[in-house]
Amino acid sequence: LHNAMGELDDYAKTDAEHRQLLKAIKKRDLPLAESILTAHFQRSFWLFILKENAKLPPCYDLHY
Repeated sequence: LHNAMGELDDYAKTDAEHRQLLKAIKKRDLPLAESILTAHFQRSFWLFILKENAKLPPCYDLHY
């Protein structure tokens, strides 16, 4: 259940980021669009790393 809720939360955040990005592009505010997209990629990257880290062998453990 926790994993499903996390995925729903991620979906809602991604949807909100995409909407913000489209608004910035429509306003032709490219610096804002770039910052939204950069933040989205960073969040997505770390979510991926944390999710994949659970599958890695212990020698690749990223929890210091």
